[in-house]
Amino acid sequence: DLVGQVGRAEFLVPLAVVAVAGAAVFRKDFRSGRRVVSGSRRQAQASKSNQEDVAGMVSVDMVGYNPGYHFQSIIANPASELLARKFMAANDSVNIALTLELKVDAASTYSDHDTYWAQGYQAVCLIEYAPPWNNGPTYTANPYYHTPGDSSQTVNFTLVRKVAQLTLAAVGMLASPTTGVDGRPDGPLPLRFV
Repeated sequence: DLVGQVGRAEFLVPLAVVAVAGAAVFRKDFRSGRRVVSGSRRQAQASKSNQEDVAGMVSVDMVGYNPGYHFQSIIANPASELLARKFMAANDSVNIALTLELKVDAASTYSDHDTYWAQGYQAVCLIEYAPPWNNGPTYTANPYYHTPGDSSQTVNFTLVRKVAQLTLAAVGMLASPTTGVDGRPDGPLPLRFV
């Protein structure tokens, strides 16, 4: 079970990618007997408290339902728009063939990206449609979301693969000194992309 676990991948350039489970996860520390809270809010607060240089955060949320289209919304606040545009550039540069829509709206706080916005970090959300409970020209709201019918039979695995490719391509572009996060120095800073 990956919920609550944190993974780390190191790149050849000084960039660490940290994967954090989404909403708060409660578990018991069997050594101390205390309840431990983990998740994006806790991670964002810890990064801020430790004055970590986080280059950006990506929340991949609700990406596998859309049965008719290979469409994905990217949500960003104004401070994160350049980061979102890196994802759009990655889609084009490696020909992933997703149809992308950029929504720059600080009020779109219905996923884990907003916990990083609250701490002053750049963050984007990849989601099937923004907002996901509305229909659009390339999206029908997921009738199975948070229901017993939300199963592998309703997943568009081609779309999931394309979103995974987009995420990896964008992080790879961010790791490059020539295409890194705008406004960051080119020096050997230990940048983290969460």
